Amino acid sequence: MENYYPNATNFKSGGLRITARDSRQRLPDIKIPDGMTLFVKNNPANPMGTIIYVGQDNTFDELSWSLLPGEMVGLDVKNANVVTVGFLVGTPANPLIVNYIVEVNNG
Repeated sequence: MENYYPNATNFKSGGLRITARDSRQRLPDIKIPDGMTLFVKNNPANPMGTIIYVGQDNTFDELSWSLLPGEMVGLDVKNANVVTVGFLVGTPANPLIVNYIVEVNNG
């Protein structure tokens, strides 16, 4: 079958706590098998209206992909560490949380 990718053997998930405005955090070093998608989500427990920006290689700005609480984006990348997340406006009372999940082999 053309473009068929078998299921991965495991998955990895986690979260990042972002505490400072204008700070950028990379997702961890996770090699992603061909055909698998990394999902990045603005945790629904973050304050209403809090926008998390998703960028690449430690850069993002207000033109980057934005996620409101509960929203998620799927990215077909080779490694999670090319993805950078952060926020630009406000100072939350508690750290903002960004979640991720991806299928991996031998996790």
